[in-house]
Amino acid sequence: MLGVAQLSAIELEPADFVRAAATAGLRSVSLFVNQASAHSVFPLVTRENLTEVKAALNDEDVTVLNAECFMLTPASIIENYRPAIELGAELGAQNIVALLYDEDEVRTIDNLTTLCARASELELGVGIEFMPFAPKWKTLADTLRLIESLALPNLKVAIDCLHLFRSGGRVADLAGIPNTQISHVQLCDSQNLEVTSDYFHEAGVERLGPGDGVFPLFELLQALPDDVALELEVPQAATTPAQDRLTAMVSGARYLLHAAGRS
Repeated sequence: MLGVAQLSAIELEPADFVRAAATAGLRSVSLFVNQASAHSVFPLVTRENLTEVKAALNDEDVTVLNAECFMLTPASIIENYRPAIELGAELGAQNIVALLYDEDEVRTIDNLTTLCARASELELGVGIEFMPFAPKWKTLADTLRLIESLALPNLKVAIDCLHLFRSGGRVADLAGIPNTQISHVQLCDSQNLEVTSDYFHEAGVERLGPGDGVFPLFELLQALPDDVALELEVPQAATTPAQDRLTAMVSGARYLLHAAGRS
């Protein structure tokens, strides 16, 4: 099932985003239940709007793949995340998403282990989203080594294709990764395959829809396990209506999925 992450139309409130995703033909979304950082102002699912969001999910027959996002920093206190994790569970999410922004390996492992334990209590998986502009665990290989060393049953890797290619990753790197180690894969596109950590602006507002750039998405889709969860994450400047952007990116993704034999 193809879904879409809230960052793809971040100007919409969560219930409106659910309805827009359904109008675009999607039946899965990822929603923010926690701010990505102290500077983020993303529209969140909260106790105040939870009933409205759940009603939209029910009315539109849409499920929640991920509850986002939980950044592990030197200042993180995992117990403070408990209310947001509980919100994710109440939404019926399959996973929560963790971002590792701490160079201290011992502290990160301790925090990550506690986060996984809290998620496990609510039958949630945890997907680590690696990215080259993080201070450590910048690549797929780095993250898989961490996951394998911890051997926590609900800990997996979240693969955003922009972060994969910007970190120097290749489609061939996906070969042999079992679907049990992948929480989900996010699709977008770009005008180049540059390897760099200096792409924060692109990541936030300048991605292209699948098929509009040069990423080897056809090959990537063919290399992935058959039943891996796929979603669009295509944040763009809001110069056109959110519904139009969602409809366009879904159209491009569907074409690629069909060509790759995944539709």
